[in-house]
Amino acid sequence: MRVRAGEFDAFKLKWQSGWLDTKGFSGTTESTYWYAPSARAVVKSELWITGQPGNACELVEFQLQP
Repeated sequence: MRVRAGEFDAFKLKWQSGWLDTKGFSGTTESTYWYAPSARAVVKSELWITGQPGNACELVEFQLQP
């Protein structure tokens, strides 16, 4: 996985769910995370919710603490 903080070997974790609100509207939520053991962190994430624009975040820099 390449992000602005560098290139990492990462596990891709995907989560999906359906939802129904109190007004009877339904949809899906999908989240994807890339976890890099060498950074001990999620280096990128994406979120998609029915009817809304997508959202993505990525690691821009990091420094491991002892």
